[in-house]
Amino acid sequence: MASFQFKYAAAIQRCSLPNCPPSNLTTHSETAYRWIFSDLSHNNNYLPPAAINPSRKFKDAKEHCDHYALSFFTSQNHAQSRYQSLIGPRPNLRKQLGDALAIVTLTPQDGLRSRISQAGHFNLFEDTSCNLTGRLTWICNL
Repeated sequence: MASFQFKYAAAIQRCSLPNCPPSNLTTHSETAYRWIFSDLSHNNNYLPPAAINPSRKFKDAKEHCDHYALSFFTSQNHAQSRYQSLIGPRPNLRKQLGDALAIVTLTPQDGLRSRISQAGHFNLFEDTSCNLTGRLTWICNL
């Protein structure tokens, strides 16, 4: 992890969590899926939640830390299932989460990622050199 310079490093230090980002992160080359706004130029497509809304309140330091990472899924099915479970009771959440799904190939140079959850979700703590602009490909509306 020492060779990476994390985007939002100064903000991450303010999370009051000694192990942020976690030390068990790894690099991978993989295809990943991300919720986006169908307008691929929408700035929020490329920002983690804590950068989109810096005044957001978090339940604890771990949640604060995780919100400086980009959220991805390992499959289209995992991404769509999780999206529907969140949107179902709260349709206005689309304004925050996006309205479409994109695919991207992540490389080891993009940053370090968390373990994959049972729901197929992982976080990517981006390296300062990571630029996903032009790499996200829209695949469907959600």
